[in-house]
Amino acid sequence: MNLPDQNELPSPVIERHRLYVLQESCLLDTPPDAALDRITQLAARLFKAPIALISLIDEQRQWFKARVGVEVAQTERKDAFCAHTILRHDVLVVPDATLDPRFKQNRLVLGEPNIRFYAGSPLRTRSGVPLGSLCVIDTKPRPEFDESQRDLLSQLAEMAMDRIEALRSIAFVDPPTRLLNRARFSDDVRAIFDERPIGQIAPSHAVLVNVVPLGYLDQTSISIGIVATDRLMAAISRRVEQALVDIKPVYRVDYARFAVFVYGDESAAMRVIDAVLRAFDAPLLVNQIPVDLSPTFGLVDLSRIDEPTDVLRALMSSSEIARRARVPFRKFAKRMFAAQERTFFILNTLPQALQDENQLSLAYQPRVDLRTGACVGVEALLRWSHPLLGEVSPAEFIPLAEKTSLMSALTDWVMDHALKQLATWERAGIILGISINVSVLNLEQRGFVPRYISLLRTHGIEPKRVELEVTESALTANAKLVTENLRKVADMGSIVAIDDFGTGYNNLSKLQLYSATVLKIDQSLVRRVLDNQYTRTLVEGVIALAQKLDYRVVAEGVETQEIYEAVAGWQCDEAQGYYIARPLAAPVFEAWYSTFSRNIIDSSVPRDSLDRDKLVT
Repeated sequence: MNLPDQNELPSPVIERHRLYVLQESCLLDTPPDAALDRITQLAARLFKAPIALISLIDEQRQWFKARVGVEVAQTERKDAFCAHTILRHDVLVVPDATLDPRFKQNRLVLGEPNIRFYAGSPLRTRSGVPLGSLCVIDTKPRPEFDESQRDLLSQLAEMAMDRIEALRSIAFVDPPTRLLNRARFSDDVRAIFDERPIGQIAPSHAVLVNVVPLGYLDQTSISIGIVATDRLMAAISRRVEQALVDIKPVYRVDYARFAVFVYGDESAAMRVIDAVLRAFDAPLLVNQIPVDLSPTFGLVDLSRIDEPTDVLRALMSSSEIARRARVPFRKFAKRMFAAQERTFFILNTLPQALQDENQLSLAYQPRVDLRTGACVGVEALLRWSHPLLGEVSPAEFIPLAEKTSLMSALTDWVMDHALKQLATWERAGIILGISINVSVLNLEQRGFVPRYISLLRTHGIEPKRVELEVTESALTANAKLVTENLRKVADMGSIVAIDDFGTGYNNLSKLQLYSATVLKIDQSLVRRVLDNQYTRTLVEGVIALAQKLDYRVVAEGVETQEIYEAVAGWQCDEAQGYYIARPLAAPVFEAWYSTFSRNIIDSSVPRDSLDRDKLVT
């Protein structure tokens, strides 16, 4: 009886790797394969065995990729004879299971299928990882199973493994480019990490080549067609391969992203980056159209990565940061993960915040009429007090929400609560206008205007009391639905304001398309009007021209008395900023408004005589 050597028992690390390779092979729970079925049938006939199996050993089960003589597709691993076979490098033979201490109490011996004889040969990958076995089983003991029979069973197992490797290769190859794919990259990363304790020579770095973002290729498909885009992608792959001719293998891990491993120090990785950059100095020709591409790179020191599953994530993170920063490459740092995890956490907890009365709130920043000094309205500004993160800036979470379907729900929440507060103030005799920020993503929805009308009716607010703000930079594309929705808003009597004016690329004449009647000059310009002559001339000119075109002009970022007096002197209509008041919670605003209103001096008094100290909180 050939008992396995106890030294062959796998360590937890080796077993994790084995299971990973098995999962990545994409063989489990797949339809029958004709070639493996024939090998199993041949084994049953050659050995005159009622049962023959190609068995794959998963974490808790053995699953039969091919079978003869049994109806079930799997059994528990603890009962599997094949779970012992994978611990060996030779054939495991059990002449009589009832006499073998390992199996005599096995339920497959005591019950169906009443195993007495078992012979199994392990199925190992080319790198030596055991996935399962080819075995033959009889319900009667067989005292003899000679060397020639063992050799024959081993040969059949090799045939089965050749077919399995072919199936695995199909799963590991990217068909269009014939490069290894992401699954193979992940498999090889796992192998590299498993070999670390053994002291095997391993790559030091990994480099990701991010040739173009997916959005660029989508736009290319629209511009020159899908066939031409496929040709571009093929040309990109060839050029990357040519640049890295001395480095094998090259993996295609995403649509236009390629990865390689590098041996040596960081300078070797930098040579890879330089080689690819030089390769893309010349444009690619697609349909006789020159296409200039500027790849960005992610560089990862593998010794600084703890888990193999983090390697590709680190590569993509660093290359994406390089792309956004418009630099050739970024070296991975763990803080990149922290930023991504925070982003993920924010997006995943925002839906809960929308349902929690204690997290989201509105602050209201006053706007004053520069001719009368009266507070004529407020801007509703969203605030988020996160139970774990504390105060999360809207400058952080709103851009994230704009990339998801959450933006619509967030805007609806703001409009609902702002209009509710406006109605409360009106009942208390505080008659003001309110300004609400909306995203172009909201205005691209056909249901936006009906929802807005419904909220106005719910809270009994006249449309003229509400101003909807949209940023100038977001309107650079003249989307038909956006302009239609803004026109409908204006037609019903609400005000359309262009926020952050002066930071985008629109001219005043084009703003007619958006039905705007209010321009809010961006605070980054207003704050510098006294420090920079060019900015002063620009702001003064915008105010004068806008008023000639019948726009009402609001100066944002008025933070000092000098700036207040300057924009007032240029005949700006309204001002908003810390000099007047910071954004205030509703109860605080009410107290501020009461004090402010009492201190308003009759508009007939010269502006220079106003006691501004009494108007500032």
